[in-house]
Amino acid sequence: MSACLTGTPDSLTRRAPCHSFPSNLKRGWTTQGQPRVDVKWREVQVKLNLGCCGDIRPGWINVDNFDHAGVDVVHDLNTLPWPWEDGSVDEIYIAHTLEHLWDTLASLLELHRILKVGGVLEIRVPHVYGETFSPAHLRFFASASFACLTQPTSMNYDWREKHDPPFRLLDYRLRLRIGVSTPFDRLFGRWPRAFERLSPVKPGEIIWRGEKL
Repeated sequence: MSACLTGTPDSLTRRAPCHSFPSNLKRGWTTQGQPRVDVKWREVQVKLNLGCCGDIRPGWINVDNFDHAGVDVVHDLNTLPWPWEDGSVDEIYIAHTLEHLWDTLASLLELHRILKVGGVLEIRVPHVYGETFSPAHLRFFASASFACLTQPTSMNYDWREKHDPPFRLLDYRLRLRIGVSTPFDRLFGRWPRAFERLSPVKPGEIIWRGEKL
């Protein structure tokens, strides 16, 4: 079963086939059950674009809580657990969605749960000092907000537990403007806390990218 088709009917709506093969199509076999030696098997990666809104990505499973053009799976991310199995997803892109969810920590734990070991997670959120405040934003983020993802401690902040880091950091950037690169971005990324506290120019967006360990 495709990872994007699990869950209950009440919490999940299927709009289109999502990177799945027929159950009887296995390595070296056709849909009629006959050996096939002329086609090289290629594993299909499961890539989720969570909270896609209008950013529809070809080749990705585009997930949103509203049913509109380009959306493959309709699911409210506030409904936990999310309808994907443990370790079933290769890559996750979640941009400007976390700040709208009720429970940030539970959402981070869900991202870690459904991602495969070696899978890549990219998070984009508005910076707390940016000019993108909205009444719909339930959480605010700064440069240290995702430090727990790469530290040898528990993601649930239980100081009695010690674990290996959940993720390996691949990329971390602060942007002056959402979706727009500027010369200030490198300076923001090099001394993020100093710029947050001292600079009159404030960052507008946080981009965090990591690999699950």
